[in-house]
Amino acid sequence: METIFEAKGYNDEKSFKVASLKLTKYASSWFDNIKKMREREHKKQIRTQSKVRSLMGRRFPPDSYM
Repeated sequence: METIFEAKGYNDEKSFKVASLKLTKYASSWFDNIKKMREREHKKQIRTQSKVRSLMGRRFPPDSYM
């Protein structure tokens, strides 16, 4: 997806919007829960792809991670 975002010239905020629409199944439920949790804790809304990437990296490490 990063290649597509770069080719289309999307900024971090627009990349976030597109990527969040593409989440499916467990990842979509997980992200909805993250948004609700942040709202309850009075934290800022997530608005950038880099922030989502950071959160997802902690929850969904790559298969090669040891």
